Amino acid sequence: MINIKWQLSRDKFSEDIKATLKSSNNRLVKYKRLIQAIITLPSVSLKDKIYRRNNAINAVVDYYNIKEGRVY
Repeated sequence: MINIKWQLSRDKFSEDIKATLKSSNNRLVKYKRLIQAIITLPSVSLKDKIYRRNNAINAVVDYYNIKEGRVY
C-alpha cells in the first residue's frame, strides 16, 4: 500500500526535489547534475531508461573525475 501511494505521488516527489536543487545556489554544478541524474525516476520506454542510466553513469564519472579503465 505504501509503495502504491509513493508511485502515485512520484510527480510530487520529483517536483519537490527539483525545487530543492534550484534553491541551493551554493552547490557545484557537477553536484546538482549528479543528484538530479541519480534521483530521476524511470520512464516507460526502454530508450528513455537506457538514456537515464547512461546519464547517471556519466554524472558519477564527471563528479568523481573517474577515468574508465581497460576492459579485460
